[in-house]
Amino acid sequence: MLKLGPHYLPGGEDATIAWLRLKPAVVKFCYGGYEMSTLADPFTLTLGRPDERFLGSPGVPFGEGFPDVLARQFVREVYAPLAAAFPAIQVWEGPNEINPDTPRQMQWYGEFLYEFARQIHMLNRRAGIGAWAPGTPELEMWQGYTAALQACREFGAVLTRHSYGALDEWLGYRHRKDNEVFTKLGYPDLPVIISECGADRLGSCPGRWRQIYTSEAEYWERYLKPFTAELDRDDYVLGATVFTVGTGFSQAWRDFDVGMELVACLPTVQEEQVSETVVTNPEPNVTIVTTAVAPESQIAAVQAKIRDMHRALARDLAGYPEARVVLSRPESAHWMMIFTSPEDAAPARRHVDYDMTVLDTQTDAEGVVWLKVYNQPAMWVLKDQTAPKPQPI
Repeated sequence: MLKLGPHYLPGGEDATIAWLRLKPAVVKFCYGGYEMSTLADPFTLTLGRPDERFLGSPGVPFGEGFPDVLARQFVREVYAPLAAAFPAIQVWEGPNEINPDTPRQMQWYGEFLYEFARQIHMLNRRAGIGAWAPGTPELEMWQGYTAALQACREFGAVLTRHSYGALDEWLGYRHRKDNEVFTKLGYPDLPVIISECGADRLGSCPGRWRQIYTSEAEYWERYLKPFTAELDRDDYVLGATVFTVGTGFSQAWRDFDVGMELVACLPTVQEEQVSETVVTNPEPNVTIVTTAVAPESQIAAVQAKIRDMHRALARDLAGYPEARVVLSRPESAHWMMIFTSPEDAAPARRHVDYDMTVLDTQTDAEGVVWLKVYNQPAMWVLKDQTAPKPQPI
């Protein structure tokens, strides 16, 4: 089974469905598209990530309060409705790229994720916990993470992390360093999903795939294929999802976007188009045969439903100016601030080299101009932190 699967964002329906026909080990649906989970092979692990900004949002400061109480609130408000609506999603991923600054925060976060996993388990699902940014956290911080590791044993949780950039032990294969530490802590070979991966400007990797390769076929041969071959050596790695199939109708992820050309490069399944899984019943001479591939009629119905859901968003985007901006403030050399709304008091940090498209503008009561650069989830930046993107001569 191919360990490399798609990381879906809105707009990537056709390529995701084509990839699912190859029966990958894992698929991730981010910010929607959960209906497509019904098309996955029974042996494909389906992972969902909702649009959430819980930890660090107003009234929910990270590392403060009772972590178990907050985790229960988090699951009740965000995940319980989704688990009921989309039963084919097997794993629900928690907070994204949280990076505790102190050992005390790491211990708090581990306790939060333990209760998060317990609550997801009570919904008859598995939790994906971690979603660590590339190269994080510092290895010594794992000492305070044992509660989360214990959740893998008690509740079937899966560790998730992001692997971008250089294919080395600190970025692309950072999970191996983690496993060495977890083994010393008494938790060897816990299941891992690399829930985002791909070429990016980290370590010795010079950039995103569209900046360094001429085609998706070259990207596969020179980066993704050797990456996948290495993952095959690690039995505890359940799979990895390539960021991204679809862009969420935003130019921000254009240089990561892959599609049908990459799918055409992937190894095909050896079975017939419709494979059968034979389950032997305890009673003699009785078998149950289940179909493992969705019929074309079901695929077409799911495609139509998803396209209807996104048609309104596509219409909305069509009228906005395609102004391009880049970060300009030198004091923000490594990070920029992105807000979920102009009134949001809890910004998220993002790398400055985003290629942003202005979708909307708004001026607040104090005369500050805001630029909307992403729709789902909503992302706003301060205009005075940007400059027009230089045009090629």
